[in-house]
Amino acid sequence: LRLIEALAEERALLREVHHRVKNNLQMVASLLNIQARGASDESEAWGLARAHDRVQLLALVHQRIYASGEVRELRIDELAADIARQLLQSRGMASSIRLNFDFGEVRADADRAVPLAFLIGEGIAASLDGLDGHSAGASLALRQDEDGAVRFTITCDQTIAVEPTGPSGRLIDAFARQLGARVGRSSQHPLDLWVAIPPPPAA
Repeated sequence: LRLIEALAEERALLREVHHRVKNNLQMVASLLNIQARGASDESEAWGLARAHDRVQLLALVHQRIYASGEVRELRIDELAADIARQLLQSRGMASSIRLNFDFGEVRADADRAVPLAFLIGEGIAASLDGLDGHSAGASLALRQDEDGAVRFTITCDQTIAVEPTGPSGRLIDAFARQLGARVGRSSQHPLDLWVAIPPPPAA
């Protein structure tokens, strides 16, 4: 009985830690947002706004852990939908860009959830940056195979002549290497992306 109580206490403590981390990250994001609005240079404002998005993404991960009570495994499909909606809102594009979700249930342990969430977030951000200012849409698909492998794709209904700007492409590749994932892009459709993440290594 004492062991059960100790495990429950440890679980509650971990949830509280994630709750406090989430609150601190949201405070940092608010400060970045204030700085972005007051920036005198457009490129500085853009960089601060993207930093704000990334801090908010990490806060979402901790919020998911706290709200669900799951400290070992996360629903990546639900997290990805939250990330997409948050990015649309932060860019003021919720009314001009249509996002279609084709998500199955996807789960990942906490160690893989963070780089996976960032990879998905950077992929969505890169596409939204390319679609910025246009009335367009994109389809996001996320699936998990029985062996634990994850597939994520972005397909945009608009083709542009140049690659999206910013560091998102480099960050996508960095998180893909961390996960051992394969990344595919199309020169004809530079806003599109597909990612294949292998199953986690056996314990």
